[in-house]
Amino acid sequence: TVGLPVYKGAGLIAKTLDSLQRQTFGDFEAIISVDGNDAETAAACQPFLADPRFRMVVHPERLDWFGNFNWLLQQELREFFCYRQHDDTTAPEFFEVLLQVADKDPNAAAVYSDCQWMGGRKGFEIAPSIEGKPLDRIFQYIECQSAVPVRGLIRRTAIQQAGFVRSDEFRAIAEIFVWLAKVLRWGNFRRIAAPLYYRLDHADNYHKEVDRWPEDRKRAAATTLFTGLLEAAMPLCRTPEERRVTQRFILDRMALFRPGN
Repeated sequence: TVGLPVYKGAGLIAKTLDSLQRQTFGDFEAIISVDGNDAETAAACQPFLADPRFRMVVHPERLDWFGNFNWLLQQELREFFCYRQHDDTTAPEFFEVLLQVADKDPNAAAVYSDCQWMGGRKGFEIAPSIEGKPLDRIFQYIECQSAVPVRGLIRRTAIQQAGFVRSDEFRAIAEIFVWLAKVLRWGNFRRIAAPLYYRLDHADNYHKEVDRWPEDRKRAAATTLFTGLLEAAMPLCRTPEERRVTQRFILDRMALFRPGN
């Protein structure tokens, strides 16, 4: 199941949907979830609904990205869920390659490729594979805190135990990291070392606004992320000592500056 939450994406969504139609693995369904009664975007998607694999829902009220994402998670998902931003594309073999790896690794909660930046930013976004015992996996993820895995294939059963993305007063700016940490409780993350996902960088990206936030707002958002990572990790702690070590580890990674991070 491919979930496409979209809002004000009329100028870009056609390229994204065309990329889906060109996949060499074609046994998928695509749910286009248009937020905030965005008629212009819905009109841009309309020609693709002739493909029986595509369907569209237009929400009358604004859900924001996390509400739209959570709505998609509540649909009747197939074995794997693939989140697709409305301005991103992939290589034609994206699904085929990722599914081959997923079939060989039934313990992988998520399988993903490297991301190649397009537009205003160049280079690659890479997230290493993560494996080991559940709490060790959480620790490894907190060290890197990458959103790359959400752009791959995530097993339905891993999503069911992770639940939904939390909302907060910062438009859930960092809550995808918390959600991915919860997905990791189910199983490993598996990286495919090939840039098969193409991510568009543009000026109105919400994450770029964070750089202009006042310091007290940045600290408040970091505190919210800290509580979220605790929420992800604490169910895996079996003893008071494990809880203390986990609290110290997360606080250390959130509070201390490390050159290169």
